[in-house]
Amino acid sequence: MTDDTDYFKGVLLVVAATICFAFQPVFGHLAYADGANAVGLLWLRFLLAAILLQLITWRASTQGWLSPLLIGVVLSTGALCYFFALSQLSVGLATLLFFLFPVYIFFFSVLLRQESVSLMKFNAIIFAMIGIYISVDTDSALPLWGITCGLIAGACYGAYIMLSNHFLVHKKPFESLSWVTTGALICLSVPALAGQAELPDSYVGYGAAFGLCLVSTLLSFSLLMAGTRLMRRATDVAVLTTTEIGSTLFLAWLLLNENVTTEEIIGAGLVFIAAVIILVSRQREVRSALAE
Repeated sequence: MTDDTDYFKGVLLVVAATICFAFQPVFGHLAYADGANAVGLLWLRFLLAAILLQLITWRASTQGWLSPLLIGVVLSTGALCYFFALSQLSVGLATLLFFLFPVYIFFFSVLLRQESVSLMKFNAIIFAMIGIYISVDTDSALPLWGITCGLIAGACYGAYIMLSNHFLVHKKPFESLSWVTTGALICLSVPALAGQAELPDSYVGYGAAFGLCLVSTLLSFSLLMAGTRLMRRATDVAVLTTTEIGSTLFLAWLLLNENVTTEEIIGAGLVFIAAVIILVSRQREVRSALAE
């Protein structure tokens, strides 16, 4: 029962992380309106996060720093590809391509025999993908570079979840995150030093970058790491993170005055059903284990 309790604690932490991630468009909207571009905003985001975390964890052991550092490179590569995809495609199509990552994780987890296959879990993947497809507007031109970046972004985020589940599950979240953000900063410093970064023009944009750092980076990734460590199932984590779409739609309506369509509400509902299926599947596994 302890494993079951830990699993559901992990579920709550992952859902809380998705709510924190859902604030990204709000902070991004403020920063872009103040003159920042994607490279500049991402560089500031991970610069502030890396400095704060290194200060917090400066007394911690430096052993095992390489894995989280490289995982940070994977994460920042995905973030850059996602924002480049947004510059080439509609927001809807870029989002759809990005949120294919649960499919990648499911199939790789099965191929690597890290997780068992069940019909309920497969159905959860299908529900989540249909919900995402319905939620987003895919009316867009189809430049090959934009599609490629969108697919790479989803693959990188899927790889981030799987690698975290494998390498960071036994590490303290803040210590791991300090090196993850440092790795991301190193990666993003390359285009920034090449002159591709445009920074905000005033305190409003810098305040938005700081909010992105605190809420959608430090808090969100700490919650996600802690939740992943407790759940120990990459596919389950991936499906739960797709519930971010519902939170994003609500915050866009509440804070950015964006209209929410019927299709978006139905799509978010299907994603929520997928998350419930994952939880029910876990309950059945626990009951089967207790009956044996």
